Amino acid sequence: MSVGEYLCKFENYQQKTLTVDYNNIDKDKYMVVFKGSISELEEDQNILVKVSGNDLAFLRFLRLKVIELKDKDYVSNEEFKTGVVDRNEERSYVLTNLIKIHLEAGKKYLFIIEGTTPFVCQDGSFDLNLFCKNENFELQSMDLIDPVEYVDKYQPTKYGILFRERLFVNHEVQGSFHVRCCLM
Repeated sequence: MSVGEYLCKFENYQQKTLTVDYNNIDKDKYMVVFKGSISELEEDQNILVKVSGNDLAFLRFLRLKVIELKDKDYVSNEEFKTGVVDRNEERSYVLTNLIKIHLEAGKKYLFIIEGTTPFVCQDGSFDLNLFCKNENFELQSMDLIDPVEYVDKYQPTKYGILFRERLFVNHEVQGSFHVRCCLM
């Protein structure tokens, strides 16, 4: 009997399975493989997450990030001036075994599976299994956009801030920046 079967049969967990497809991933290239959101929950609950697939080497280099979303209309003056939004509640997990995540009532969460592999990966898919006791629990996948890469060569005459970017959008948009600094 597998762990999932045990949880469903004896512990009264509900299993939700999502199949995540991914395209070719280049060597040493950062990639967001899955992005999903959980709407507000009625009560606190623990969920269990398990990722299974055929390419275990690929899954070894993935991380799951759970980000608590703030109210979209609230931005402090300091955050507006600097362009840096402070996320107090961001948790990161390595996708090796069963992961237990505590979610609080009345909050929205964003699930991101991301990674960088030291080898080229061919197209494939894996299963994202979620175990929860609430039947109304729903993880909705979000559209992914191909990453855009911007490269700027470091000049030895620069001092302090190497770069500073701001992104302005008209409506609610989720985005992520992956910054890699290489000293040559």
